[in-house]
Amino acid sequence: MALFKKNQKTQKNQSAEDGAQDSQQTEESVANSHKSWSYSIIKRPLITEKTYNLAQRNVYAFEVAPDANKKQVKKAVEALFEVPISQVRIMNVQPQSVSFQQQQGKTRAIKKALVSVKEGYSISI
Repeated sequence: MALFKKNQKTQKNQSAEDGAQDSQQTEESVANSHKSWSYSIIKRPLITEKTYNLAQRNVYAFEVAPDANKKQVKKAVEALFEVPISQVRIMNVQPQSVSFQQQQGKTRAIKKALVSVKEGYSISI
């Protein structure tokens, strides 16, 4: 019987160690799930002359999902770039008419987010 009691003690110690490892794994999996979720919110950074000038004032432009709101954009940028966000502004960019030879068309409509980063932090794009 002593053999069984000894095994029970070691099993308890092992289960406590496994519990600590499980909590670390769940924290990592939660962080990874936030990052994968963030990629569905933020499509791509918008890089133009205007946004380049804004970046010097810690304001960055991103194309976001059409159904994204300010809170989701803020969480997504904080998860992806690990910087604190002070302000988020969102706007819908309407499609523009374009013509190529004799065909008429339109550019696609996008949703644009301007994200202000707190002083002392920056995003490398």
